[in-house]
Amino acid sequence: MYKGYFTQENRVVLSDEVTDSTSQGSSTTVYSNQPVKYGGEMAEPAKKEMVFLSSVFEDKLEAGNGQYLARYRAIYDDADSVTLGSGEAVTSSMTNYAGNFKAGIWIIPTPRHEMMNIGYVANHKNMDDIPEDSMEQLSYIFADTVDQYIANALANATEMTNSVRGAGLIYAGGRKSDDAITSSDTMTLSLVNEAETALSKKEAYYWNSTVRTKSALAKNPWKNTANDPFVLIIGKDQIKAFRESSTFISAQEYGGNQVRLSGEIGSTIFGTKVVVSDNVPTTTVNVAAWDGTTNTTVDLARCFLMKGTAAYVFIWGKEPEFETIPVPTYLRTELRLWGMYAGSVLHADAIMKLDVATNVPVY
Repeated sequence: MYKGYFTQENRVVLSDEVTDSTSQGSSTTVYSNQPVKYGGEMAEPAKKEMVFLSSVFEDKLEAGNGQYLARYRAIYDDADSVTLGSGEAVTSSMTNYAGNFKAGIWIIPTPRHEMMNIGYVANHKNMDDIPEDSMEQLSYIFADTVDQYIANALANATEMTNSVRGAGLIYAGGRKSDDAITSSDTMTLSLVNEAETALSKKEAYYWNSTVRTKSALAKNPWKNTANDPFVLIIGKDQIKAFRESSTFISAQEYGGNQVRLSGEIGSTIFGTKVVVSDNVPTTTVNVAAWDGTTNTTVDLARCFLMKGTAAYVFIWGKEPEFETIPVPTYLRTELRLWGMYAGSVLHADAIMKLDVATNVPVY
């Protein structure tokens, strides 16, 4: 065999490949009479709290299925919208009921993937197992991508109007738009109480410009139950409001075998689970926020109170899976992570959006 086959000049090196030079770390000066001692475990960075997936309805397709039909009933008609006939049911005067609020949303999971090439020499000479380390990093990236995917869908859920049943929106501090929120309009338990009340009522309100108006449509009167409670998702800037409140029950005080959601820090006295996420949508000062009004004067966060299992459905077409493919011709291993997923808002009126100012640090 031609001996130049194994030289660097004759080996194909991809731009995204982990090579000996890219994996060797920073350089330093060492001396033969002064040996190096390496620390035991690596000091790892912090990871984000990713909680949205555990707060909504999750399902997966079996192999051989390419799409999912999320069936739902939009609402139950009541006496306010239907008038029953009276008297004897004579053919000419019989009333007809034509309501049909059953529907379905087609969810078609799409492929998501990432790949990296790991050189044999790089892995052989490195003190860490590069493929194993890369798998951990890619898993984290995939999970974070899914979490942000759901968070963005909730943030952009169709909102209530006079003719469309949708999500509710409350501004902190009694404000009427995002650009009116000031630095003092932060998360409060009073705001959560208002949102809980709105979520549980059948009367719905929407913003007609800056005027809070009652909708001609009724919404679902969602119930906060022990086996399917309301979930409040907040950012870390909003934790302070709960820790300083006597109406907040820390998760450390839970008794029995109560199941906790990912990121759950406690609950309100009314049973709403409080979950903290690093992926709560935020905006910075001097940009137009979610409601499209003029530029904001403070940084904002959009938190969510929702009946999670009714609000959103997330479907795995294929749960994430790693594949390792040796490529001995080029002295490398291909590491691939792929999966398939998609999701959709189901009952938009099971979502309350809470726009609040982020807390300005006092330290």
